[in-house]
Amino acid sequence: MPTFSVSDDTTQELLLVFDQVKNNILAWKAHLLQSVNQDKAHLDILDALDKSSVLLVKDWAMKFLPRKYCESQSHWFGKRGLSWQITVATRQQSPDQSFEMMRFAHVFKSCSQDSVIVQATMSDVLGKLKEMMPTLHFV
Repeated sequence: MPTFSVSDDTTQELLLVFDQVKNNILAWKAHLLQSVNQDKAHLDILDALDKSSVLLVKDWAMKFLPRKYCESQSHWFGKRGLSWQITVATRQQSPDQSFEMMRFAHVFKSCSQDSVIVQATMSDVLGKLKEMMPTLHFV
């Protein structure tokens, strides 16, 4: 079997690459575990829903689609424009586990994505839900 001699620089570089790959694998495994736990919690919450409760999921949507092919990262993330906050409300429609989902979109010409905006949109969503579902008690 042939033997190979490798310089110290190459050995150090390979060890660095090995450590990076190992850390990436561990981070991916942690991400998968978190996803499984989060999905289980989400299903547990959905199982506990009844006609007087609703599950709300809120998130900010991207501002635009790219305007040109292979747009640079600085152009993509530096865009100005409309901010969208999307809220999805899920409730159990009947005891046989059929669910109803309602979507709410709040569009802002310009805003900072902070707790004040989140609180204002949450208040608006809760008000609209209370109008549509007078039996709503738990969110």
